Amino acid sequence: MSVNVDQMRLEEQKKNPVVAYILWWFLGLFGAHRFYMGKSNAVTMLVITIVSFFTMIIVVGYIGLIAMFIWWVLDAISLHKWVKVYNLELINNYEKATVSNN
Repeated sequence: MSVNVDQMRLEEQKKNPVVAYILWWFLGLFGAHRFYMGKSNAVTMLVITIVSFFTMIIVVGYIGLIAMFIWWVLDAISLHKWVKVYNLELINNYEKATVSNN
């Protein structure tokens, strides 16, 4: 019985690539996909985007937004791998815990 509960918890903790890409598409410049995946620099991405929006009047903001767009595209390329690695690590940790409990 506990094995099924543990497996259900494992399934709940897995990251969904569809959710990750939806967050990336709609809120990617604000780093929402990075927050979802627990990646570093999510706050940095958020701050740079907000500061860039406020400084667009003096043209500096456009440079920041261009940098954020490039970062956004590069994250799209890496996002599927992040989800896969996260889920595999989750499964490995579950298997290690299961073996050590037996």
